[in-house]
Amino acid sequence: MMPEIRDALLRQRERFRAKFGRGPGPSDPVLFDPDADTPVPISRERLDAEIDETLRKAGIDPVTGAALKRLFRADPG
Repeated sequence: MMPEIRDALLRQRERFRAKFGRGPGPSDPVLFDPDADTPVPISRERLDAEIDETLRKAGIDPVTGAALKRLFRADPG
């Protein structure tokens, strides 16, 4: 595993602990809704919005950002 991915997963685990007061279990989502009271997966719409904001902050132009999202999207639709 690439160190950057490992570090991102460790940060996400800490966010989970801070939000829910416990470590994630085997059935808990890795990408959870930070506004939910219980661990539920983040919606596609919210995830896309957060990715768009991250790409904008990184200075990646919208056309390249859209191409990256298509490239890495789990469902090509």
